[in-house]
Amino acid sequence: MLLVVWLKPEQSGMTEETKKMRVIVFVKANEDSEEGVMPTTEMLEAMGKFNEQLVEAGIMKAGEGLQPSKKGKRILF
Repeated sequence: MLLVVWLKPEQSGMTEETKKMRVIVFVKANEDSEEGVMPTTEMLEAMGKFNEQLVEAGIMKAGEGLQPSKKGKRILF
């Protein structure tokens, strides 16, 4: 899933630096991802190349990854 949020700069109070498009990518959880099963070598290589392109383009700022949702907590407020 890819989520892109568009705001008109004049309505957002954004600075020149923060006017740049930001995206966040989520992968839908499945049984393997919840159990911490690693992707195939081919998939990891493809993801690495894609991430390198994002870094070179100045788009990617972080890529630490997430833990399986079974390690998380639900917060209600």
